[in-house]
Amino acid sequence: MRQPPHLPNLPSLRAFEAVGRLQSFRAAGQELLITQSAVSHHIRNLETDLGVRLFVREARGIRFTLEGERYFQSVTEALTRIALATEQVRTTVARGKRVLRLSVLPSFGRFWLAPRLPTWAQDHPDIDLRIDPSLALSDVSKGECDLAIRYGIGPWPGCNGRLLVPERLSPIVSQAFAKTLPPAPTLDDLASAPRILNSTTSDWERWRETSVTSPWRGGDSHLTEYGLVVDTVLAGHGLAMGRLWLLSDLLRTERLLTPLADIAAPSSFGYWLLKPLRSTNPAGDVFERWLVSQID
Repeated sequence: MRQPPHLPNLPSLRAFEAVGRLQSFRAAGQELLITQSAVSHHIRNLETDLGVRLFVREARGIRFTLEGERYFQSVTEALTRIALATEQVRTTVARGKRVLRLSVLPSFGRFWLAPRLPTWAQDHPDIDLRIDPSLALSDVSKGECDLAIRYGIGPWPGCNGRLLVPERLSPIVSQAFAKTLPPAPTLDDLASAPRILNSTTSDWERWRETSVTSPWRGGDSHLTEYGLVVDTVLAGHGLAMGRLWLLSDLLRTERLLTPLADIAAPSSFGYWLLKPLRSTNPAGDVFERWLVSQID
């Protein structure tokens, strides 16, 4: 019999995810209802188990090591899958249901879709929605999923693509970071601030092409996934280019702010719903109608 893989201690993984997302041992402890020293103990145990350092402690706080950032991305992806799967089990009874497989980017699943899943489950208890929030994108044209939601411009070979909503772009900061800025900050006021960049997209370039051009003097940090970019901004470590529609819930509750909202610019990118050229799953049409109703 094949031996199961060695897994790290789950409480240590939870502590690592919370510290990475909040960029604070103290805040992680408050969220997990444990002491700061207990959080540190979990992180030390995890680092010992992995044989690498995950964080570097600095005067202004902490930052990921290269290995820590990569591991955080994988852990976040895995925990997001577990959370979504748990929600699906709790809110649906799979027997006798129609199954619908949906592929989404982790950031879309986390910031926009997940908060609306209870509404979906309440409205459509007869459909078992199985969500794959991963950067390893399933191929709709090859039947790896029934539907997919993608961020881009198209075209989408082998698929029927429907533009759900075009995105708009503007820099975002946290409440704490906003307090370090003048009351009505200008682009020049922000030009020396540290930027948090998503290494897989070019939102900054698209924003500058359609709005303003200005040399940036602050240092840059490159992260591999947009959700991690947003987490770093929420922790107060700099500013990033905000995708205003995707982050609408965080902006509405003012966990994120747009100091230059007057020069928000349309992006050439948007969110698309992709379907096979010949769709044979009626549940996909039901989800499409629900999705559009949530956007409108």
